[in-house]
Amino acid sequence: MNAAGRPFPDGALHFISNYAYGAKGWTGYVNFTFQADVVAIIYANVDGPAGQPQDMEFIWNVSLPGCSDFPGREPRCASR
Repeated sequence: MNAAGRPFPDGALHFISNYAYGAKGWTGYVNFTFQADVVAIIYANVDGPAGQPQDMEFIWNVSLPGCSDFPGREPRCASR
């Protein structure tokens, strides 16, 4: 992801998915924040299609404990 020559004007990479606008799959985004050319924070937010979990978060921080609302993961972000 940190290929030579790739600009990071705000120090982050942003990936967005709007697969079938949520009708057939998962939609959401993930942000990778860099410090000293390494990933320091990963933040994702995902919405499932109809009948699936909505507004799930995932947070990973190189310095602090993370959380995940994805099934089977602890600690939950929603409980914070």
